[in-house]
Amino acid sequence: MALRTAAVLLGLLLVFFQRFKRIVTRAWTPCCTSALVKACTVNSKQNTFWKGVMMLNAACWGGTFIAAKASIDSLKAAGVPNAGASVGFLRFALATLPLLSWLHRSSCRESAAMSLVVGAVWGMSYACTFISYTLGTTGAKAAFITSLQSLVVAACTSCLARKLQRGTLFSACLAVLGVAFLELNGSLESKIGDVICIAAPICVGVGWHLLGSNMKKYPDDFVPSVVIQFFVFTAMFGLWLFVDLHYREGLNGVLTWIRDLPTLLQTPNFLWPLLFSSIVGNLVTMMSANLACRFLDVVDVSLIVTTEPLWAAVAAACILGETFQLSDYIGCICVMAALLCNELWKELPQDDWCFAYRKCESGESGRNHQSAPIAGG
Repeated sequence: MALRTAAVLLGLLLVFFQRFKRIVTRAWTPCCTSALVKACTVNSKQNTFWKGVMMLNAACWGGTFIAAKASIDSLKAAGVPNAGASVGFLRFALATLPLLSWLHRSSCRESAAMSLVVGAVWGMSYACTFISYTLGTTGAKAAFITSLQSLVVAACTSCLARKLQRGTLFSACLAVLGVAFLELNGSLESKIGDVICIAAPICVGVGWHLLGSNMKKYPDDFVPSVVIQFFVFTAMFGLWLFVDLHYREGLNGVLTWIRDLPTLLQTPNFLWPLLFSSIVGNLVTMMSANLACRFLDVVDVSLIVTTEPLWAAVAAACILGETFQLSDYIGCICVMAALLCNELWKELPQDDWCFAYRKCESGESGRNHQSAPIAGG
């Protein structure tokens, strides 16, 4: 019941996004209706589709938090040393193998280098999250801390625009508030793992900005970009795992881990969460996310990603039988309100508003925006 209700609400929200935006724009500037509506609603149907794709990705990533935590806990219970590094290495190695032939197919070195940087930045976020899991941070607390990436993206957007993006910042704060209601349940007790996990949202937010600019500059490189990121993730976790094993037990420890890998995969409650995290949580979702970044603004992507805890709560209610509390409903409302606010409170660049206004005054359609110079804009 909870899943059906959430699906209906989020579906209606996506439909209302475009409707409300057009109504508000027309009401705001009736004298410039035609040009401003065109400026605000370019490719609206295509954007709505990719926002829906990112919403599905967020649902999968919400479950991935729980699956990754379950995999690590199962290895820790079995006495496997450095369970976090083992899970990370196997998870990303499984996601990399099917795409390995695309590793060298980037259109240019600049695109490959930027994908490498994104992989390194996001790899650090994964490493911090996995370390925090091993130090006692819960999946719910990690999901909340990671949701702070929307504030990082809002800050980066304001810095690049050299202007405070009030709508973006307010939407990000509203989304984080909603996640807090969903995940914290009034508990503010912190552990050392929580402190380490704080680095994750910084890396995730910066990574989204870098990925968005790279995909818009090299739109055909979304598959090579994904495989390069996965390769970097695998290399980072492999380095962490095998260096740690060599430090603890020498070369014999590394060889023993490789020899016992089939037995490791048979650990109770380990394999299925690992496969879900790798195939659904990485391979499928990251391919579609890289593709979506060709069409969507990075702010839209980061705010949609903050719905991960919402989907995790819905999944827990449907699969585990957990009941929604008042705080859960408040959190759902806040997260959805943040998405709606982000759609309605769009701030066009100053040149675009000036251009639209002058085109209205001159009676032109505004179709030749690229060729019309604006003095002092």
